[in-house]
Amino acid sequence: MFVDAEEAYEMAYLMIVMQTTLHNPNIKMKLQARNFVLQAKDSCPKSYDNLPEGYMEETYNSILNTEFYSPLTRAWYETEVNEGDLNICNIKNNSFRKVGSKKLDETEFVSSADITQK
Repeated sequence: MFVDAEEAYEMAYLMIVMQTTLHNPNIKMKLQARNFVLQAKDSCPKSYDNLPEGYMEETYNSILNTEFYSPLTRAWYETEVNEGDLNICNIKNNSFRKVGSKKLDETEFVSSADITQK
C-alpha cells in the first residue's frame, strides 16, 4: 500500500503518536480524526492517494476504540527477558484475544501510552 519503506515507517510512527495522544490521560488535547488525516497526507504524500478510500478514518477509529498494548510487563524494564517470560507473555496475549472484552490492568500489560513516560 505504501510507495516506499520510509512512508510506511512514517505512518507507523504517526499511529504510535496518535495512540499516545488518544489514550494517555495526561494529554489533554486529543488528536482529532481530521488532523490525523492531514498529518498522514503530509507524512506520506507519495502513498496517500494509493490508500483505499476511508483507510485513514478507519485507522483512526480503530486506534480510538482499541488501545495498543505492549506485551512487556513493567518488571521487564530492569531485567533481562528469557524464553519463559516470552512464553508467559504469549499465553496472556492469546488469552486476551480470546476474551476480547476483558480490559487488562497495568499489572498484566503496559499501555504504549505508559512507555512514552518511561
